[in-house]
Parts: sequence; structure tokens; C-alpha cells
Amino acid sequence: MNLSIIGTGYVGLVTGACLAEMGNHVLCLDVDAARIAALQRGEMPIYEAGLPELVARNAASGRLAFTTDMAAAVAHGQLLFIAVGTPQGEDGAADLQHVLAAARDVAAHMAGGACQVIVNKSTVPVGTAARVRQQVQAVLDARGVAADFAVVSNPEFLKEGAAVQDFMRPDRVVLGTDDARALALMRQLYAPFMRNHDRLICMDVASAELTKYAANAMLATRISFMNELALLAERCGADIEQVRTGIGADPRIGTHFLYAGTGYGGSCFPKDVAALARTGQAAGQPMHILQAVARVNQRQKQVLLDKVARRFGDDLRGRRFAVWGLAYKPGTDDMREAPSLTVVRGLLARGAQVAAYDPVATASARQALGAPAGLHYAASAQAALQGADALLILTEWKEFRSPDWARLRQALRTPVVFDGRNLYEPAAMQAQGIEYHAIGRAAAAHDDCRAAATHDDRRAAAVHDGAPATALPDAGCAAAAHEGQGIPPAPEGSRAVAAPHALSTAMAATAAGEGAAPAAAPAPDTAAPPFLPFARPDIGEAEVAAVTRALRSGWVTTGPETRAFEKEFAAFMGGGVQAVAVNSATAGLHLALEAVGVGPGDEVIAPTLTFTATVEVARYLGADAVLVDVLPGTLNLDPAAVEAAITPRTRAIVPVHYGGLACDMAAILAIARKHGLRVVEDAAHALPATCQGQLVGRLDSDATVFSFYANKTMTCGEGGMALTHSEDLAARMRVMRLHGISRDAFDRFTSRTPAWYYEIVAPGFKYNLTDTAAALGRVQLQRLPAFVQRRQQLAARYLHQLAGLPLVLPADAPAGEVHAWHLFVLRLADGAPCSRDETIKRLSDAGIGASVHYVPLHRQPYWRDRYGLRPAQFPVAEAAWQRMFSIPLFTAMSDAEQDRVIAALRTVLA
Repeated sequence: MNLSIIGTGYVGLVTGACLAEMGNHVLCLDVDAARIAALQRGEMPIYEAGLPELVARNAASGRLAFTTDMAAAVAHGQLLFIAVGTPQGEDGAADLQHVLAAARDVAAHMAGGACQVIVNKSTVPVGTAARVRQQVQAVLDARGVAADFAVVSNPEFLKEGAAVQDFMRPDRVVLGTDDARALALMRQLYAPFMRNHDRLICMDVASAELTKYAANAMLATRISFMNELALLAERCGADIEQVRTGIGADPRIGTHFLYAGTGYGGSCFPKDVAALARTGQAAGQPMHILQAVARVNQRQKQVLLDKVARRFGDDLRGRRFAVWGLAYKPGTDDMREAPSLTVVRGLLARGAQVAAYDPVATASARQALGAPAGLHYAASAQAALQGADALLILTEWKEFRSPDWARLRQALRTPVVFDGRNLYEPAAMQAQGIEYHAIGRAAAAHDDCRAAATHDDRRAAAVHDGAPATALPDAGCAAAAHEGQGIPPAPEGSRAVAAPHALSTAMAATAAGEGAAPAAAPAPDTAAPPFLPFARPDIGEAEVAAVTRALRSGWVTTGPETRAFEKEFAAFMGGGVQAVAVNSATAGLHLALEAVGVGPGDEVIAPTLTFTATVEVARYLGADAVLVDVLPGTLNLDPAAVEAAITPRTRAIVPVHYGGLACDMAAILAIARKHGLRVVEDAAHALPATCQGQLVGRLDSDATVFSFYANKTMTCGEGGMALTHSEDLAARMRVMRLHGISRDAFDRFTSRTPAWYYEIVAPGFKYNLTDTAAALGRVQLQRLPAFVQRRQQLAARYLHQLAGLPLVLPADAPAGEVHAWHLFVLRLADGAPCSRDETIKRLSDAGIGASVHYVPLHRQPYWRDRYGLRPAQFPVAEAAWQRMFSIPLFTAMSDAEQDRVIAALRTVLA
């Protein structure tokens, strides 16, 4: 279809780019010539994840163009979207001057002919569609033109930071119109977005206009309600996080938008609440609740300032404060109504110096705040801390979730943190010796914090306001990330418990998700230290509580926890992917290969240096495994060997991201495209590694499979997740994981139409993940950023401390990429004093567990005999296997335990 978008702001640009992605020809218009020129050069006027790539791809294809010529835009579009701003007027009502001006401009260029549909995409109050119709008709009458047109209300429900994902996979599309022709065209337009489920909601125009305001007002109300409860919780000695858990467990309430903080901001909630209240006033129906919502939100923005004043006094002259986060929420550079504006201005007004840092919004903050005396924009989070009396956290950006606490304490004059987003676990902060003030948590004085204070700060009692553990990446729970609500923290009561061999207090901090380098565990009362296993999982109270809740819910098979886990995992990956939870990565690989069409007589290429599961799934499907060699540096699949192994029977390639380092996927995908092959990535080791700047799982492969086995970066005990960009492949895998049944038990037993009926559409497998495992996985996913940071710390320490020994150290990731460090694989160098097997034995004698990853498949009897494989066919893998061994590297490993490994290696290889 030919579409024109009037306005290239946040809504207009996202709408135009996403509709072009679906094959439409879209012309975007704006009266700002400079903005249009920048867009034509590929420069984005807003920060939105995934939008630059979308715009560039569709502009290059010719499906998306930009103009300032209204006549051309009207002539082009059968559907004309009005997506201009509706700022808040002085009386709180929405200012419609830009919407009505756009309507008149459209009418000035309309001609007779086929019906054109004017679509109100802007957020507008009830009655706007009628006013647009009147404006258009008046201009047409004045021109003497009898043009055929209709007006549709199609409100947007996009979350900044996840707008592309929201548009491409909407939870609903609301259409308001009384014109059957217009409705038919809108259904045709949105049909590609409805392939799996019809999410179109058709209603009258007034109801559609009111729906947008009602949705935002409801979410804002939940936020203000929780913020008001948080103030009461502090007075009563209660814990708002425990209260949230209790009420969120009620299915009538749910868990979204129940997180206390410094208030909401952004372009929608503040003005939409005010506009709806103004609409009620104009209609003679006062909106008392909404008036209170706005008042509570304005007061909440002062809460952190009040906490600072109680700690340091009203006169802040001579004080310096670090501020992390300026945008109203993560994932955007939007400063409109951001709580940081109130906090920073309040600190400056009290005479303080402020060093503020935001990873994205600094330019927007300069426009909003200017450059007043006392305000400095820091180049990094660490730079902002230098010499500050305290840190204030105002936006929950991912990079703030697991800071280096030792460096933070060293940089601050006093170890004080005011957390406006409740990012951290209070017990972990106490263990770090940090005085911690959060929102809505019961205050408790801590002598150790008081002792840590310096100079005149000793006069103030150190208050430790608890908060939940490290949160998901902001893409993680997109539904809770709208309008400054932020990403929900780790689940309730996430306090770590000791893993085997008695974790120390600082170890508990790491288990709670803080990523701090733990202290040594207390030495047992024996002559020899306990045996250090090769790996052990990091399980805390939050995981125990989550599994207990799942068990008590009655859904112990695949149910709501599994569905939530799938949604949260897809969001963690950045959206735009389908996630299918399975009971093992082996099951995921089997399903993925079946879904891409691998069958009897086909060949599947994979590396010989991998676990048998990688290729045994091909045999399950009647295909043959073709094993090839690996690269000497990375031990990853050799693209040249892949190219040489392709035959007419080759159907798929299964690259393995060995040890957590991503393969050369650019080369592998190029080979696959050249020969028309499918690619299924075995990413059992690779969460969350990156390749070409993207998370493994977001590349152009057909599917990617992760493992949640007990020794992986995060665990469900057993389990896995298959990712794909294809809704069809995902649908096939979901059906096949449950015996080929068209409806799972949760769907059947919670449906009203009729619950008992199902159809078997194919012979499938029993591969579904249970809710108990998914509940564990959801907590582990939230702790994943801290887990990875700890693994990276341990790997960096190994690389430094083991340099100089007769070892070949593992390859690190290229600059700008992330190594997941699932394994730390060493190879004995020439001149090593003992063999690989003797090295492992001596380490074991010293109480250190080691392993070998892997005995190459060409040496395994089944694969060797079936295909007649010989070591000479795989010189790189064979040479590596003779000398390789893996040493302990796991999240719950303390520095002292790592020191034992290093010391033992130095002794063995002396």
C-alpha cells in the first residue's frame, strides 16, 4: 500500500519505518527541512533501539522516503497518518493546533478520486476525529472539491526504548471508525501483524480516542499508588518490595507497574493524565483520582532530595554529588518530565556541585538543564564518582546494575548511595560497607556503615534502606519499562544463601547479583582446604522462593511461568525474536533442525570439537552428521572447512560457539546464503556473547539454541531456549515440543472454548520446560548481567596471572565484542613439564577439579565407526585435544578459590 506519514517525531518515524518493513511504500513528511535533510542522510532525530537499522534498510530498498512537500505526500498516500505533537496546554488540555493544521494542509491538496483515509495516530482527546473531519470538509468546500475521505482513530501504544518491538509485535491495535471502507483498508494494512493472532480491536471513534488516555492514566495511577504506599511503608517500618510481592501475586492485580521509585516522566503519562483530567472537567465530571495521581507524582520527585537533606542537611554548599542517569527511563534520550530535572535542580539550588552521567541522554540533558554553575556532565559513570560525597541513581540503565563496588568506594568521599530505582540488594550493599538509601524500604541503622563515614559525616546515622537485587536489562520486561517505570528488579526476597563450601558474606553479595569480587570463604577446620569442584551453580533465596511459588500455584508443568520466561528471555535479547522454552538444549537443537526441514538423507555440518548432542539430533531425524575441523586460535568452526564439506545433500550448518566465544558468523552465514543452507546455532556456551555487535541469538541464523544446564552461566537445573526470528518456525517448535498437540495444557485448561479439545497435527516429542524450572530460570535471567560480569572478572584475572606459564591461553573476544566465558580452556605449550592427563591428576591431588572439553567426536566410538573418521582428518582439533584441559570458572567462585587454582597450576607446571 502507499502510505504517507505527516510528522517524523517519535510516533511518526517509528510508524513509517515499521510499515515500510512490511512491504508498504511510505513517504514521511515534516515541515522541519533540517530534520528531513538529516533523515535523508540517515541521521536519527531520536534515540530508539533498532530504529536506525530499520530506517536505513527500508530507505535503501526504496520503500521509505522523506519529504517536505505536502502536495507530494497527499498525492502519494491512500492512507494519510497524522502523527504530529499534541503538547500540554497551560490549562492541562492537549494542544491540537498541529493536528488541525495538518488536517487543513492535507485538505488543501486533496483531489477527487478514490477514497483517502486520514488516520489520527497522535494522542488526542475525545472529539478530535470529528474536528479533523470538520476542518478537512471546510477546506474542501472552500476549494469547491468533492473529495472522498474518511477519518480513523488509531492510537499508538509504543514504549520508548521498545517502540520497534511494540509496533512489529503489538499486543493490540485499536481502530475507531464508522466507515466500512476505511476499516477494510486498515485491516488490510495490519494483516501482516496479525498472522498468529488477531489483535485488532474495532470500536467507535470516541471510544478509541478515550482508550489511549485511559491506558496511560491507569498505568500512571498504579505507579503513583505504589509510590504513596512506599512513603507509608517507610513510616511503618514495612518493606514496599514485600508488599509489592503480596499484591502482585493476585491475578486481578498482576505484577506490572508496581515498582516504587522517583516518579514517572516522559512524553505521555504526565500530559495524558492532565489531558484526561481536563476532559473530565470540560464534561462536568471531575476526575479526582487522576488529580491525585499527578500530585503524588510531583511529590515523589522530591523524595530523593528529602533523603539527601536528612543525611547531609539542607545546606549542601561544599558538597559534591554524583548522578547516574538523566533520561526519564532507560532505552531513550528523552528528558521530558524526567525526575532527574527536579533532583539536579534541587541539589544545585541547595548549593551542591553535581557530576551527572547518562550513557545516551547527555545532549538532551544539556538542552533541558543547560549548563548552570555547579553542574558538570561526566564522560563516564566512574568519572562522575570522583570525589563525590554520595551517588544518586535516577535511571536504571543496564551499566549501573553491577558496578565495581571496590572502585566505587574508592572514588566516593563517603560510601553513600541514594537509589531512586531500587536496583540493589540491601544485604549485599551492607556486606560491601555501603550506606544505602532506597525507596519504600524499612530503615535500619548499621554500625559498619557509620564507621565507614569520614570527616563530619560521622555525625549522621547511616541509614540502610533495603532494595531488591540487580534488575533485568531494560529490554527485559518491556511491559514495565514504559514512562519511567523502569525495569522490575529481581524477584522478591532475593537474598543469597550459601552455596556448597559455605560462601562468605561477600560471596553472598555476588550471589545476589551485584557482581562484586567476593572475599575468600572461611577456611574449614581441617589441614587441607575442601575440594574445589570444576563448577557449581549460584542459587540464592530468590530462586528458592520462586520455585516454591511455582509449586504452590498448582502449575508444575508448562504454564504461566514458562510463558513469562519465554517473553522475558526474548525481551532480554532485545525483542524481535521468538523464544521457545524446552527441557534441554539438545531438545532445542532437535526441534530447530526438524523445523527447518532436516530429514532422512540430509547432511548437517558441525565441528568435531563439541559435545555429542550437537550432532546426535541430526541422527534422530535420519540425517548424517558431517564433522569438520576447527580454527587453531579460537577452536571454533572453521568456515573454510565448512565450505569444503558441502555436498548436494547438505541441508544445514550447526556452528558451536565454543567456550563462550562467538564463531565467525559473518563468514558462516555468507556460506549458507551462497549455498541455500539453513543455520542453527549451538549457543549452549554463548549466553550472552556478542558477534558483529549483536547478541548471539539476534543474528540472521534460522534458529539459535541456549542451554540452562547446571554448569551454564544461568541455570534451570535442566532446560534450554530456542530463538528464531521466524514466527512460523517458533510455532512449529512449540507444537512439536508437546507431542505435536495444537494446544498445550495451560491453554486447554484455562480456555473457555472448549477446554478439553485438542488436535494432534504431527508426531512430536516431550520437550516442554516445566514451570518450576522456568521459575528458577526467570530469577537467574535477572541475575545474568552480574553473573557475566563476574565471569569476565575471573577470566581477566586468569589471563593476567597465568601469563608466563607453559600454556596456550584461550582467545579473548575481539574489541567491542563480549565473551561469555562459559569455559576457561587451556592448552599445554611446548616445554610443559607434564602431560595433560598428569596435569589434571596433579590438580586433583591439590584439591582442584579440572575437566576436558571435549573429547572430539571423531574419537568417540559411535561417530568414529559410523563414518570411518580418523584423527588425521582433523589436525587442529586433534592437536588441541591432546593438550587441552578446562579449569574452574563459575560465578560463585571466590578470589581466594581462584588463587588456589592459580597457585596449583604454578606448582604443577613449575
